Amino acid sequence: MLLLIAANPYEFKGFSSLEKQSGGDVRWLSETKLLGAKALLAANGIGCDAAREATESLIAAHPVKVVISTGFAGALHPAYGVGDIFLADEILGGKLKYSGRLPAEYPQETRRGTLITVNAVVQSSQEKQKLATKGAQAVDMEAAAVAAVAQKYNLPFFCLRSISDLASQEICIDFNQALRKDGTISTWNVLKQAGIRMGYWSQLWQLKRDGRTAAQSLANCLLQCRFSN
Repeated sequence: MLLLIAANPYEFKGFSSLEKQSGGDVRWLSETKLLGAKALLAANGIGCDAAREATESLIAAHPVKVVISTGFAGALHPAYGVGDIFLADEILGGKLKYSGRLPAEYPQETRRGTLITVNAVVQSSQEKQKLATKGAQAVDMEAAAVAAVAQKYNLPFFCLRSISDLASQEICIDFNQALRKDGTISTWNVLKQAGIRMGYWSQLWQLKRDGRTAAQSLANCLLQCRFSN
C-alpha cells in the first residue's frame, strides 16, 4: 500500500470522486489507486508536526509499503512555473538531509533537484532567494518530517510536489499570522487581513486559481507514476 501525505485536502483536488474516510487521528483521509496500486491519501495540516503525526499514525494502522510526501511547493528557481512537477532527489530539513527515490515510471517533463523544508510560510521573493543559496530549487513545510518517519521504519521514500507559487511572487496576506497551531489556516484571519483592499482580494483569487492548476497537474502526474519498494 502507498501512503501519500499532503497538508491540505485541496492539494488532492485534481482527483475525481474521492470520498473522505474515517482517519482516526488524521484530519482527512481517502483512498484511490495509482497504476493499480492501492493508495491512501492523507492531509493532516500544514507543518512538520502535523505531517509527522499523520505518517506515524497511518503506518501503525495500515500495511504501508511506500511513503510519499506530496502536495504543493513554492518555487525557488526562477524558471519554474505554476503546475510544474518537482521530484526531490534530496530533502533538506534543518541540519539533516534525506534522499528521495525516483518512481519506476513518471512523466519525463518533471523538474528534479533539492527541496528544503522550513517551519514558516515563505512570503517574499527575498526569502526565497535566501533559501535558494542553500542549493534548493523548491520549498515546502512537511517533506523532511515525512522522510524522517519513513527512514525510521525503513520504508522507501519519495517526494513529488506541484509548484503553486513562483520564485518572484510576493504574497501580501500574512499566512503565518493566519496559521493555527493545529496546522490549519483561519479563513476569518485571512478575510480580516484582506479587508476592503482590492489588491489583496485579487491576489487571493489568483492564489486560488494557481492552486487549482497545481492540484490538477499533481493528480495528472501521480496517476502516471509507478512507485516501487
